[in-house]
Amino acid sequence: STPTPDSDLTVSTANANNDLTFTTQNWNTAQTVTLSAAEDDDGENGTATFAHTATGGGYGSVTGGNVAATEGDNDTKGFTFNPAAVTVAEGGTANYTVVLDTKPTAAVTVMVSRASGDADLTASTSNSDNKLTFTTSNWNTAQSATLAAAQDDDAVDGTATFAHTASGGGYGAVTGNVRATEQDDEYQVSLSMNPAMAEEDAGAVTVVVTARLDRTAATAVTVTLSVDAAGTAADADYALAPATLPEITVLANAASNTATVTLTPVDDDETELDETVVLTSSGTGLAAAADAVFTIVDNDGNAAVLEQALAGLGRGMLNSASAVLGARMSAEPGSGGLPSLAGLDPDDPGRSLAEQFYSGGFDLRLNAAAVAERWSLWGKGDYQDFEKDSGSVQYDGDLKTAYVGVDLHRADRVMGVALSRSKGKAAYKAKQEGRLETQLTALHPYFRATLDSGAEAWVGTGVGWGDAEEWREGRVSSDKSDLEMWMASAGMRWPLESKREGLDLALRGEASYMHLETDSGERPIDGLTAEAHQVRAGLEFSWPQELEGGILSKPFGALVGRYDGGDDVDGVGLEMQGGWCYADPARGTELEMRGRWLVAHAESGYDEFGVSATAQFEPAADGRGLHLLLSPRWGALREGESALWGQEALPSARQPEQAGLVLHAEAGYGQWSSALGGVATWFGELEHGVGQQRLRLGTRLASERAATEALSLEIFSEWRKDSEDRESLIGIDFQCEF
Repeated sequence: STPTPDSDLTVSTANANNDLTFTTQNWNTAQTVTLSAAEDDDGENGTATFAHTATGGGYGSVTGGNVAATEGDNDTKGFTFNPAAVTVAEGGTANYTVVLDTKPTAAVTVMVSRASGDADLTASTSNSDNKLTFTTSNWNTAQSATLAAAQDDDAVDGTATFAHTASGGGYGAVTGNVRATEQDDEYQVSLSMNPAMAEEDAGAVTVVVTARLDRTAATAVTVTLSVDAAGTAADADYALAPATLPEITVLANAASNTATVTLTPVDDDETELDETVVLTSSGTGLAAAADAVFTIVDNDGNAAVLEQALAGLGRGMLNSASAVLGARMSAEPGSGGLPSLAGLDPDDPGRSLAEQFYSGGFDLRLNAAAVAERWSLWGKGDYQDFEKDSGSVQYDGDLKTAYVGVDLHRADRVMGVALSRSKGKAAYKAKQEGRLETQLTALHPYFRATLDSGAEAWVGTGVGWGDAEEWREGRVSSDKSDLEMWMASAGMRWPLESKREGLDLALRGEASYMHLETDSGERPIDGLTAEAHQVRAGLEFSWPQELEGGILSKPFGALVGRYDGGDDVDGVGLEMQGGWCYADPARGTELEMRGRWLVAHAESGYDEFGVSATAQFEPAADGRGLHLLLSPRWGALREGESALWGQEALPSARQPEQAGLVLHAEAGYGQWSSALGGVATWFGELEHGVGQQRLRLGTRLASERAATEALSLEIFSEWRKDSEDRESLIGIDFQCEF
């Protein structure tokens, strides 16, 4: 047999002659022919045809036919790149080689081109057409291609992919890629300053400036610092030393280094926006300038809002003392209230737990009941809240005060002294957010007298010491300063003759003043002074009448001019008050309507308004029977004043100052219990207002042991919900009067 045409394919048999012999005995026994494919360098699958020709035994004219053989080549066409990923220094070149993986059948041309990536990276070959040519003789000899990276201004390591496309020699479908990366010779630098903020009154501040490269420096890199005009601080607002700013040298094999400068803000008296000092970088081998910002915080605006917040706390102290001491000076002997366990007042609806705690009190007589004069030891808690929003300045807070005192009640005068301990807080927001807290212990002497003419006069003073503490946004610690307070309040009421029978007219006037100041020093909390004062004068009337059947009717009202002054509010205003009380003892029905309106005030955005109505059906005198109460209100009514001047017809608890309509309702039913020796009353209370709901259910057991002794035990469960929280509680309230 003879192969055609690939000579790499050969044939062999069992003997060396490449023939097969068949006899009359083995003619029908198969014999084997072996085909072989030699190793070659090409990637082609060679083919050959093997013919079979017979002689002798009558087979001389017989041909056995042909066998077609195909070589299964074990070589793959392709390129070998060395290296396959090339790094090129910016402004330089780098080579790589290309060789064919298999022998071509004819000449092969390889075109080199950039398929994608950074245009700063380019490729070239030894000729000008970016081609490499391989023949059947040099196909396995590597040829070089050159990559170049042009200079640019960025600090980015550009990348590109270079494609290799072959044609001819059986390589028409073969491609390959080389990945190229530019090694940029510019560094990206970042600047930072520590600290990066100081107040105007901070004095000389040592600032560490850090220059950090995006990678380790191959050689030393010098970073030059300068002040950038982008800063808002003028030259007169700060001093920077040294005058020629230092250079920062990042050494070889390092990525960062530091320099130190001294920045001294100028403490001025102007209320202004925070100012910035901007340092910028430059230098050879740096891709782009970097900035670092130092902020000079204006302390004058914060001082102003601190004084206003402190004045708000001071006005709360003034209102608290007027309300509590005013109630003491107007209270009848023995009417100061029952001791309340844990300060939880069952008649104080709608109050938070904090307010409830500070609403309790006690009044204990120290001498015998038969003596006309009454010496009393008393205690009372008070809760005040306040807020202001003028756009640029916002603050809100509360003040909790506990009083304990001793006083003497006579027929025509009251005199005493009280010790108070208050804790206040005010969260403020101006250019910065922060919180001001105060703690104060104060002594309050007070006195009230009824003159022979029927006029009433009272005076109260207070002096206290404590501390004020401020937490400010961005600080890890607070500033604290000593705090001093003094206050004074005085008032009179002059009855006027009326031509109409039963009509009571009176002129009244009162003045109050509060002064707070912190200790001198260098911190923002130091050297603050805050004042709050008020002068009020006006005409009041009431017309109590007893109608048929023992019905009592009492309209009342007042027209009051006022001046509010201090650091939080300043201006004159006109205030109207009025109401009507109605009582039908025979039917156990009582009705009261009250209103208060600040008609006008010079302080923009300063409003006061309140309207309330109370209707109740009382049980029998011993507490048995049905009890109903309905009391809607809108806004807030002034506290303490009504008690002081005796215009309160129905006893009522202090109401929280809520915006919008608030509805309070109570229902109860009392039954006599011989086992308990008193009246057991099941009751429920419901209060619904804007953003707040409250439900209270319980039972109250009341027993009178003697004319001057009474016991009361109340067990209740309460649910509260407001815009931010929900809470529930179970309480026990025990009261004892003796």
